[in-house]
Amino acid sequence: VIWSGTAESVVNLAPSDARNSQVNAMAPGVQVGSVQPRDSGTTAAVWYGDAQSLVYLQPEGVTWSEIYGTDGTHHVGKALFGGSSHAYLWLGESGGVDLASYLPPEYSTSVALSVSSLGNTLYVTGFVDPPIGQNQAWLWIGSVPSPGTLPALGGALMILHNGRRRR
Repeated sequence: VIWSGTAESVVNLAPSDARNSQVNAMAPGVQVGSVQPRDSGTTAAVWYGDAQSLVYLQPEGVTWSEIYGTDGTHHVGKALFGGSSHAYLWLGESGGVDLASYLPPEYSTSVALSVSSLGNTLYVTGFVDPPIGQNQAWLWIGSVPSPGTLPALGGALMILHNGRRRR
């Protein structure tokens, strides 16, 4: 649900055919998270203020997905390809990018948690699971994609920095 200050303002976003639904992040006019329909697995979802506006954003070939962050246009989270969790960037409702494809091959698990842009640069933060050791913070940086430029984003996205905080 979402509400704005009073109990009377509550808006139920849950679809009637869902076992579970949750909002993980919001931007003005946009709510993102996941829905678990009664007959399938958890699916990435976006709402625009009411239950009727729900859009499922499950990438093709994915068995499970969830969105954790949004800037209102771009959404980030994870998508389960086979048995592996991949950080994923949704470009509104028009497709997305598997951010795990920009990691070294030995990194098996990744999750994207937040997204923001500054000028023409898009920043995605999250974490990766290296072959040994604990999860590492990760930052993906790329050009903000324009409509119809999904393939160009792939070439522009690069890894700037990764590392563990040391004590």
